[in-house]
Amino acid sequence: MSLPYQHVLDLADPRRAALEIAEWYLDHLDDRVSIREGWKFDREWDFPKARQLAADTSAPARVIRDVTVALVYSSIVECRPDLRDHLVLMSLAWHALEAVGADPRVTFGVVASASSGECARAFQDFTARPTSKRAIGAFGWRAIETETGLEFDRI
Repeated sequence: MSLPYQHVLDLADPRRAALEIAEWYLDHLDDRVSIREGWKFDREWDFPKARQLAADTSAPARVIRDVTVALVYSSIVECRPDLRDHLVLMSLAWHALEAVGADPRVTFGVVASASSGECARAFQDFTARPTSKRAIGAFGWRAIETETGLEFDRI
């Protein structure tokens, strides 16, 4: 039996597949559980790297897309195996969105609403944190300015 999103699983390009599975996941409520349960579908995926989410701040739409796709990965894997890793991603994602003038609460709200259980709460709780507890420095990271944007690195 073919899955409704089989065309995404059949894509040869791991980056394109990651972008499209994230879009499908957000747009198709009825398929979220099967995507979570079937993950990784015995294939390679190439989700945006946390360190490079704000690499090109001259392209806000791309930053917002990449952040959303990276956060959807956390939702798909239900913030496992270690929530702390996903909290670091949330901090870097928040900072990347702010760097391009986007409201992180919007993106986090969309992904939280697509998430289940503890992962949904993690997104909601992160959004409710005081600014100092969302800051990348609080997680041991820093932003380095480059010619085109920001790159994140551990302190």
